[in-house]
Amino acid sequence: MTKQWKPLTDAQWDAISPFFALQRKRKHDLRRIVNIILWLLRTGGQWRNLPFDDLPWQSVYYYFDRWKHNGIFEQINAALNQLYRQRVGKESLPSVVCIDSHRAAGRSVKLAPMIWEERGLDAHKRVNAGPPVRP
Repeated sequence: MTKQWKPLTDAQWDAISPFFALQRKRKHDLRRIVNIILWLLRTGGQWRNLPFDDLPWQSVYYYFDRWKHNGIFEQINAALNQLYRQRVGKESLPSVVCIDSHRAAGRSVKLAPMIWEERGLDAHKRVNAGPPVRP
């Protein structure tokens, strides 16, 4: 983790720039707007107190809000996670298995008292739970 904010490098911008509509000519540079949004996230600054005098905070917020509602940040995050996983030699998409979701979530279901099958005991809730989870 970096201790201080730094603007995007050319390689970083090349990785995320396909998610933005760069074909159209704009008044403000989108790379600069992304850098300012990253600066805000890193420093915890306020929209109205941006230290960039030549770029109004409303313009930066407009793009942030638009990209947030369009899911651009989630798409970038997913793509960067896939690139990283490929770089370290893993499958691009992780595989996850959850065998016993009720026990994993900390929930117990009370069983009828006359069930003769093997049962577990949730000591904290004092409830006879289903069969114990075996790895």
